[in-house]
Amino acid sequence: METRQHKELVGRSSRRRSWLGLMGVGLAAALMVGGIARADRMGGGPGPREHIKHVLDAAGATPDQRAQIKSVWEGLRPQLHALRQQHADARTKMRQAFAAPTLDTAGIEALRKQSVAIMDQISSVMTQGFLKTAQILTPEQRQKAADAFNDEIHAP
Repeated sequence: METRQHKELVGRSSRRRSWLGLMGVGLAAALMVGGIARADRMGGGPGPREHIKHVLDAAGATPDQRAQIKSVWEGLRPQLHALRQQHADARTKMRQAFAAPTLDTAGIEALRKQSVAIMDQISSVMTQGFLKTAQILTPEQRQKAADAFNDEIHAP
């Protein structure tokens, strides 16, 4: 007989899997459209495009849904590109600050805060993309995508 506590844990686990899967679909779409689909095959396995295709195939995404998802991420691409460039610039400044003959503690702390703020902006834009992607898919498709994404994460 299941206890209330067990049911709560199972419910939380299911919600966590669904959220991870949704994030996976959004991330997969972002990778597909964001130009990061370069040869990411260091281990010889499939690249991001193959993962995206697998997740959307498993979800049963229609061609129209795929086009809508692609459009969402294409729309966010310029903003994400600019933010990633800002973050790269901040990291370069941070490396330079640590290599300087004299350490500027306050300056380094300001750069750290700037870097965190940029990452927060990136996270916010990505979350917008995830939500828009989720709105395109049906609840059943989101669950199938979550399951496929989780299977890929935990594959040997």
